[in-house]
Amino acid sequence: MKIRRLRFLNINSLRGEWEIDFTAGPLADAGLFAITGPTGSGKSSILDAITVALYGSVPRYGNERPEEIMTRHTAESFSEVEFEIRNVIYRSKWAIYRARKKSDGKIQPVQMELAELQSNTLLDLKPSEVPAKIEEITGLDKHRFMRSVMLAQGDFAAFLQAKEKERGELLEKITGLEIYSEISKEAYERDKNEKQKLAALESEINAEKLLSAEAIQELNEQMQGIENQTIEFKNQINEIQKQEEWLKKIAALEHDIARIEEQIAVNQQHLQAFKSEAARLQKHNELLPLRAEFQLVENKQAEVIAEENEQRNHENDLKICADKKDALEEKLKQNLAELQRAETRLKHEEPLIERTKDLDKEIAQQQKLVDTKTKDLQNLRETEKNLIRQTAQLKQRLAGNNHTLQENETWLQHNHNFAQLEKEWALINNLLTQIAALREAYKEAETEYKHYEHAVELLEEAQKSNMDVLKKNAVALQQTSDKISSMKTALNEKRAGRSADELDEENRVFAAQVTTLVIMQEIAERYSEIQQKSALFNESIGTLEAEIATTQTQAQTLAIQREQAEKERDLLQKIVEQNRRIAKYEDDRRHLHAGEACPLCGALDHPFVDPEHKFSETDDEKNWREKTGLCESLLREENELRLRLNGFETRLQNAIESRDQLEEDRQSKEKKFNSFNQQLENDFEISNLEGIKLAAEEIHEQRNNIETLQKELKEIESNLQTLAVREQELKEQSLTLSAELKSNEKQIAAQKLEKTNREKVLVAKREEGVERHEKLDALLEKYNEKTPRASELQDFENRMQKAMHEFLEKSQRNIELKNEQTALAAELAGEEKILTQKSLEREKYENELLSENNQLQEIQATRIELFGEQNPDEVLQSTRKAIEDTKTRLEQVRAEHAEAKSAWDKASARLASAEKKLETSRNQFQKMEADFLLALQKKGCASKEDYKAIFLSEEEVEGTTRKKKQLDDDAVRLAGNAEKTRRELEKEKSRKLTDNDAASLLKNRLEIEQLRSKSEQEKGEINERLRQNEALKKEFAATAKKIEKQQSVWQKWHRLSKLIGSSDGSVFSRFAQGLTLARLVQLANRHLVKLHDRYAIDKMPEADLELQIIDRYQADTTRPMRSLSGGESFLVSLALALGLSDLASRRNRIDSLFIDEGFGTLDADTLETAISTLENLQQSGKSIGVISHVEALKERLMTQIQLQKQSGGVSTLAVVDGGIPASGVDFGQ
Repeated sequence: MKIRRLRFLNINSLRGEWEIDFTAGPLADAGLFAITGPTGSGKSSILDAITVALYGSVPRYGNERPEEIMTRHTAESFSEVEFEIRNVIYRSKWAIYRARKKSDGKIQPVQMELAELQSNTLLDLKPSEVPAKIEEITGLDKHRFMRSVMLAQGDFAAFLQAKEKERGELLEKITGLEIYSEISKEAYERDKNEKQKLAALESEINAEKLLSAEAIQELNEQMQGIENQTIEFKNQINEIQKQEEWLKKIAALEHDIARIEEQIAVNQQHLQAFKSEAARLQKHNELLPLRAEFQLVENKQAEVIAEENEQRNHENDLKICADKKDALEEKLKQNLAELQRAETRLKHEEPLIERTKDLDKEIAQQQKLVDTKTKDLQNLRETEKNLIRQTAQLKQRLAGNNHTLQENETWLQHNHNFAQLEKEWALINNLLTQIAALREAYKEAETEYKHYEHAVELLEEAQKSNMDVLKKNAVALQQTSDKISSMKTALNEKRAGRSADELDEENRVFAAQVTTLVIMQEIAERYSEIQQKSALFNESIGTLEAEIATTQTQAQTLAIQREQAEKERDLLQKIVEQNRRIAKYEDDRRHLHAGEACPLCGALDHPFVDPEHKFSETDDEKNWREKTGLCESLLREENELRLRLNGFETRLQNAIESRDQLEEDRQSKEKKFNSFNQQLENDFEISNLEGIKLAAEEIHEQRNNIETLQKELKEIESNLQTLAVREQELKEQSLTLSAELKSNEKQIAAQKLEKTNREKVLVAKREEGVERHEKLDALLEKYNEKTPRASELQDFENRMQKAMHEFLEKSQRNIELKNEQTALAAELAGEEKILTQKSLEREKYENELLSENNQLQEIQATRIELFGEQNPDEVLQSTRKAIEDTKTRLEQVRAEHAEAKSAWDKASARLASAEKKLETSRNQFQKMEADFLLALQKKGCASKEDYKAIFLSEEEVEGTTRKKKQLDDDAVRLAGNAEKTRRELEKEKSRKLTDNDAASLLKNRLEIEQLRSKSEQEKGEINERLRQNEALKKEFAATAKKIEKQQSVWQKWHRLSKLIGSSDGSVFSRFAQGLTLARLVQLANRHLVKLHDRYAIDKMPEADLELQIIDRYQADTTRPMRSLSGGESFLVSLALALGLSDLASRRNRIDSLFIDEGFGTLDADTLETAISTLENLQQSGKSIGVISHVEALKERLMTQIQLQKQSGGVSTLAVVDGGIPASGVDFGQ
């Protein structure tokens, strides 16, 4: 992978847009370049920009707040990197914005995109998917990328010098092996948690809560005694209740006899009162044959009344038509007169209108001419006014410009010294940079001096501490050996001659037997349930078959009844239809009211409105409606029975199928149970649930004993292993401490020598700084300035830059002011000439406009005198419209008049026809009425009024008949009931069940019920104790299963924890660190042999994380890493960093590398070696950037990316080659 180009905007302190092209210019030519600048200027920001463009985040900021990388007080930021991988070029971009592009706006969601440049294709990815796609393309996630591209040379230098305890933490940090510590801790914690869960389950089982067999037997015997006593109490209560019921029945019979006698007396009173109603009913029956004839007379009278009403309606219609015809004739005459008047007015007005229209045209033309002249005059006046204002403004600007020119020339004469500042600024800036670098170098040298001084103190303290630890280790080693011997003796005693495999086999056999017995218990319980359900289904099937037979019989009976009812209904329907033809006037009678005139005949007396004379529903209609309702009811009942029958049949079929299925299930369960019996070589009955449970509990107890022994043995073995490891650790630690004591003596001497060297460097840097300071003071004297302190540097640069820019601006402004003075004088002369011309032209237009206005007023006066203010077109149009409207109305009135005449003729014809029809109906009615009265007289009735008074309605006939029958039936029934009740009372008294009264019986029954209730309570308490005991048994069985399952889970995590687990994560982490370091040494040696063939890195055989150096020039002798010189240490740490880059990149070639610091502690010769090493590495085709403050390194690497701090906490960036800035870097400054 190779970084080709980087472009970014507003990243950290680098405000604005910048681009760095690694494929062109000096960076491509050099291959090896430096990234330089003061502390905080933004050197690391270049690496941040690359990382955020690829992965959307920066390690030092994290993923939560990506906006932290954005320059303060800016509204947007982006980073775009172009990289090449396996000859394919991609461009990845990251961007973030604030709302409305305002610096105080709300942060918007991050945008990311990825493009393949050779095909110019933007990949279809969501922003969140881009980092994963880049990881897929490059094979590197963010952390591996940082370890691959950013060489950890400085970290490895510290690793080589670290103590053993610190070495693991450093290696974990460098290589990213933290995950192995987490795995180790998680395995340890999970083992601990699962063991706690197991202990909690085991503590739930407490056998002391269960009842003993003797206690259960005693409770059962108590239960049987209580049940016998309860039965006796129940029998006594039943006997008393029978006696109470006997007394209640006698009292009830006596009460019934008294009630029936009262009802007989009431019935006799009702029969006496009914005699008058019975006589009227008899008279009604005698007149009943004349009912049809009476109905015909009534119908004919209603017909006459209706025809009289129809005649009056025709007379009213004729009068209305005549009135309408006369009114339209008058309206026709009025419209003819109005038309004549309008036509006369039009002939008079037409000549005046034509003359007025000619005058209006002349006025419009003259007005247009006046408006044009007026507008032109206004434009001339506005132009003249603008010219006057512009002339005054030019005179004012000319005076102001002259004053500014004089002030500017005075300032330039006073500050003539600054004319040379622009030429001398580069020299001043160079001296300032040198002084700043010397100050930084002095601070670094001072820091290094203090570092070595402190290192000597630490080494001497460590030497003393190691001696104390070595003594303590000897004591602990002897104690550990004694513990191991005693624990081995205890282990042999516990085993009693049995091996672990033998114990496992016994446990496995018991577990299998317990599992089989639990399954057999479940099968037996299911078998019992199946038998109970089968019995219920058999009972249900018998009930359903009886229901089906009964329902079928009922349905057949209803079908026969329905067919007979339908025949009777059809016959009655024909009779009803004939009767309805004579009742057509019934609706008209409903609108008549007593005392109000009839609209047909004008009569005030309405005999047929009286409810007694209304036509009531006939018996035939009532019977037909009842039969119709009966048919519908029978059909509904028949359908409901059919639906019930279908439901019964469906339920019967389902019950038979369910019973058969249960039988199959029962046989299957019985077969499985017998199979398990054979496996266990037992003869359990499937109904013997208790026997199966007891056998399972016995085997489970034997298995628990085996498991308890296994746990104790494993615990002892685990403790033995722990002690053995501790013994080995103590031995290794003692050997390591001895080696460290010897090594520390050498290091103390070396560190003291380094301390002396750093003191010499401090003196040299101080003298060089004084020399540069004096040279700069001499140069700044003519500008009234002195060499600034480090804290004053930014203010000094701002002042000098401001003064230089101000002098240049004033000089340029002086030239601009002189040119403006000449241009303004020429412009003023031209404006004054134009102003004179416009004034003369305005006076001419004013005279012409006055003449045209006078002519316009004369024409307007003539027009008003002729036609006033009226619009001639509107007047003419109004008159013509009035004539057209009058003609339209005239035609409409003529049409309406013809229509009214035709309506009047038709109304006259209808009236004549109605009068003729009425005469015929009256004659028929008079004849029918005379015949009916003659028939009445023969029956002994004088008039129709007498007939109406005697004749009853159908409801009255039915009610009276029903009432008579009811009274007769009640008399017979009550007499029979009285006799029957007396006989029943005598019979009941003869039983003589008790001599006690009801109160005595109630008292005895309550006492016995209280005793029975107490017995029931005692029985309930015993039942509850037995139920709780059974529940505990089931609960303990379920808990045993949970314990077995949890035991398996814990064993799995316990084995894993023994292998890799530890509370601090060190066990697995140290193992992984050892493997990683071995692989890292292999990869590092491949690079080291290229850098220098003298050395090779090797792991010390007795220490996981200790390295040593092999010297090929000294017969492959080995020596510790602390013995390396500064240059040798740099070579080894660089090789390790390159090896880590290879390890992290997963065989992907990395052609872009960066090294951050690590050169500050090198002397001149070692630094030369380091640079030569990097140049050799660059020759392999890699692009290498070195981030450093070391002045000598800056002078040696002439190709640089320089960063300079500016005011406001921002920096600038430039690519320079030999001190000359390269082009194409800055896009936004």
